Amino acid sequence: MFEDEYNRTNELFASFINSLTDIQDSVQHKWYQFKHKRCAVEQKIQQSNSAAKAKKISLDVGGTIFKTTEETLLKEKESFFWAMLRSGQWMPDEETGTYFIDRDPHMFSIILAYLRDGKVWTMPESEGKKQLLKNEVDFYGLASFPRIPPPVPQPISIYWTPTLSLPTSVLSFSDNHHTAVLSKCRGFL
Repeated sequence: MFEDEYNRTNELFASFINSLTDIQDSVQHKWYQFKHKRCAVEQKIQQSNSAAKAKKISLDVGGTIFKTTEETLLKEKESFFWAMLRSGQWMPDEETGTYFIDRDPHMFSIILAYLRDGKVWTMPESEGKKQLLKNEVDFYGLASFPRIPPPVPQPISIYWTPTLSLPTSVLSFSDNHHTAVLSKCRGFL
């Protein structure tokens, strides 16, 4: 009986030790995960501090102020920004420290987002705005900017209207922007 109780106590003690070992392993694993996450956060903070220390650039594009870093603007060599910042010919305004660019600020926000992320997040929907964006991309010399799709051809409507009152027939062509009318008078064509 004493031996049974001794064995049972040993089993409980062994089970208790195993439980403690499992808890210790779990705590060590959680501690490792915490340290790993903390290290990753510290690296992000260091990178953020490095970016904050990078040369900041302020641009006045068509009356709208944009702030970015020199590194962002210089991502594409042989661009407008490369020439602006590297030539030494163009200096920022002495009072404000901004570079003035007399261009469209709405399209510039798309271009700056592209320089930051390497992606075009918003593409204008209208054909006119797409052409404006293409003009701005060409102006800034961004050869790596994704191709802007050409305009989608609009369907042409053709109408033929025979007239009853006059001896003529009318044929008109329309593409929603322009209309051409051909008429034929009997006996003249």
